[in-house]
Amino acid sequence: MSKKILLFSMVLGLLGFFWSITPATAQDPVKLRPDTASVKLENERVRVYEWIFKPGDKEPLHTHPEYVIYFLTGGKVRGYGPDGKVLREGEFKVGDTFWSGPVKHVTENIGSTEIHAIIVEFKTNPYKE
Repeated sequence: MSKKILLFSMVLGLLGFFWSITPATAQDPVKLRPDTASVKLENERVRVYEWIFKPGDKEPLHTHPEYVIYFLTGGKVRGYGPDGKVLREGEFKVGDTFWSGPVKHVTENIGSTEIHAIIVEFKTNPYKE
């Protein structure tokens, strides 16, 4: 194998590796947990997805652009910042809504009920480090 082909193959391999671990991909809640999130609509302005969150479950660190949650069932949730400190804790009832600006967080279902919600993310106001 020529040195040029070997070098080209190594560069492509490294680019593929670094592309696969970029934060944008790693922090998308739908890609991180496809077992809890199901996209219903997506276009250049919004993404709407259904979220089912079992008691005791904890989502890994992820980001959202500005978003709204509409709760189809109630439950108790705790959110942590990237540093592990509690950002907020709340109990939601059927029909409650919650708005947040862009955020990077971990979410935990600290209640005894499964949470079922619709999340609408606004792509026009993304999370920025």
